[in-house]
Amino acid sequence: MALATLAPLFNGRRRACARDFGAKFMLRMALSALLSLVLAAGLSAPLMAEVCTPDKVGAAVDQAGASLRAYNSEAQPKLRERLKSLADKKGWKSQDAEEQAVELLADGKVGEFDTQANDLLSRIDVLGRPGADGAVACTNIPEITAASAELLAVMKTKSAYLNRKLDTELGAPAEIAKPAAEVAE
Repeated sequence: MALATLAPLFNGRRRACARDFGAKFMLRMALSALLSLVLAAGLSAPLMAEVCTPDKVGAAVDQAGASLRAYNSEAQPKLRERLKSLADKKGWKSQDAEEQAVELLADGKVGEFDTQANDLLSRIDVLGRPGADGAVACTNIPEITAASAELLAVMKTKSAYLNRKLDTELGAPAEIAKPAAEVAE
């Protein structure tokens, strides 16, 4: 075959290769541009995120306090009533009844509950404070929320423990008054 007869075939392939190369190049460019946009959006999302303010961190701390106050306002009247019943049963004078109840109910386990609660309160307080530069850390909000939930759980467990001890002291039936040690475990 003469070279002249192959030339049209060769030129056609070259044009087809050039078209393929151009299409692949454009596809690569489009994918690169798309990838760049996705990465830019992903990296700038934290920059475009809602601005953290001291009010937002303060609200998390306030919510922790509100949860604890709500629980205490529910539990305290019941506990006071039971302590009054204990004072009546033991014949304690009203001015000494609280001190005597504390002496009777306080033990190592109650002390552990109090220590846990104080540690959690301190943790919430520290997490809610602004840094030395006055900046707040909204990344602390989940930790504040978790510490608040843990604090509430400790207080409920302490309350259940004290109620079991009161049941025992008040002479509650055996099926109601589990030993206080079982509640604390």
